[in-house]
Amino acid sequence: NGKTTDAPPAMSESALDSTLLRRQAILDRQQALVGYDLSLLTSEDANAPHDLMQRARAAALVCAAYAELGIRSALGSSLAFLHTDVAFLHDDAIEALPPDGVILELVLDVEPDASTLERCRTLRDRRYNLALADYTGLNDCSRPLLTLVNVIKIDIRQHDEASLRELAGPLARLPLKLLALGVDTPADFERCAALGFQLFQGNHFARADTVSGRRLTPSQTRLIQIINLAARDADTTRIEEGIKHEPALAVNLLRIVNSVGFGLTRRIHS
Repeated sequence: NGKTTDAPPAMSESALDSTLLRRQAILDRQQALVGYDLSLLTSEDANAPHDLMQRARAAALVCAAYAELGIRSALGSSLAFLHTDVAFLHDDAIEALPPDGVILELVLDVEPDASTLERCRTLRDRRYNLALADYTGLNDCSRPLLTLVNVIKIDIRQHDEASLRELAGPLARLPLKLLALGVDTPADFERCAALGFQLFQGNHFARADTVSGRRLTPSQTRLIQIINLAARDADTTRIEEGIKHEPALAVNLLRIVNSVGFGLTRRIHS
């Protein structure tokens, strides 16, 4: 489509082979499960902390895996909260995700420009729900997004009770939900609930865990590699070579291009 974005760095073949799914539960006031904060990591890093931007750069792979590899089976009917940086937000691949299955957490450290705001409006029109991660108060970054997001996440570990009350108070009157990150004790939960938070994430409920049995098969690994190549506008011959090793994918592509919707005057056979 002629659009260029800063795609996340390609993962090595060995990293793809050992990819694991990590999730942490997000609950409501009744402590019923709402969804999972979701990220992918390699097995050798399964116990290593991942900072916010590392997880944002991995979001494109989460997107591909969610759409193509059945990660829904690891989540059931729960929502997947995916950290989304500007590059991922503008990537067309994001729309492979089911709108009713994800919350896109915006990870922005600069003021959103006009194209970013327009992209948010487009995604809202297409029934995607947006969240604003790491909210620390009204500023040039957060102010334009307040009318576009459905959820605002606040890390309560970064604020004392007075500043947390000052942050949450005005937001509680808006038509959105507040998510408290870092709820590690019963007292944290009670305090945040009293301040108007409706969603909660932290070690009080469950520590982040690695879902077992989710390593990628060789076929799935090749599919992710093809997606990586396409996302980087790689040479067509390289993409073609990858598809040749996946007969089922090739058959599905032929079925799509020969469908009535494409309106071709002749049938494509190879």
